[in-house]
Amino acid sequence: MRYLIAGLTIFLLVATPVNSYEINTSYKKLDGSIVNFNQFEGKYLLVDTMATWCLPCKDSMSHLEIVNSALNENISLISISIDPVIDDIKALSEFKEKYDADWEFGIDVNLEFVDKYSIKYLPTLIFFDPDGKILKMWTPGVTPSDKILDEVGKYVEIDRDSGRGLQISDFLDFFGEARFVLFLVILWILTIYLIIQMFRKKKLAAGSKQTDIKG
Repeated sequence: MRYLIAGLTIFLLVATPVNSYEINTSYKKLDGSIVNFNQFEGKYLLVDTMATWCLPCKDSMSHLEIVNSALNENISLISISIDPVIDDIKALSEFKEKYDADWEFGIDVNLEFVDKYSIKYLPTLIFFDPDGKILKMWTPGVTPSDKILDEVGKYVEIDRDSGRGLQISDFLDFFGEARFVLFLVILWILTIYLIIQMFRKKKLAAGSKQTDIKG
């Protein structure tokens, strides 16, 4: 009988599915539903902890926009407000719309995420692997998009051309290589012309002084 109970216990332990995803907390979506972070299991995840009244959080939005535009289906970005008192669904929805943020937003209504990861400063950005384990944490303050993408790019293929600033290659694409070379030649000629004119004026000025002295 003792062996039967032991065997049954082992069977139950093996047969019972175990939730191995590390982020076992929930949040409120902007539609009012409560969901668990385990929906992101199997994908990389960037969690931006923020609040609508936080100035550095506002400054981070432009960087996160660039990051989000470079991501693919293997990684998600979500901004989570950790102030459920001030940041209700209306306030957070207006914030999202103001910054034209097209990634997901949510509210840590029970401060589960804050407690689990000991969030003390805003904004704090955390990069998780597909099992919900922390790969990198940036805190406090604004993290430049380049730094975020450098780290994410070690694990996920990303499109770094999306959301980037104006590059020389953009001019090449727009004008064509031949036109761009012609533009550079014209610019060089104009520069030489201005330099010659500058020396000519100096020479004329020096000649005028000499004439006055002789006079």
